[in-house]
Amino acid sequence: MNYVVKAFMDKTDGKVYFAGDCYDGERTEELIGLGYVQDDKPKKKTRVKKTTE
Repeated sequence: MNYVVKAFMDKTDGKVYFAGDCYDGERTEELIGLGYVQDDKPKKKTRVKKTTE
């Protein structure tokens, strides 16, 4: 499940989502990019290896 950060109305179904609601629609990636929805699975952080010369 993805959580709504800012309230918005979904243009595909016309439903209004408020902050704190769960969103599992078809536009998830687009809304995450716009900042309306927070991804429930954070991306893995990679470490940068320090090299000495």
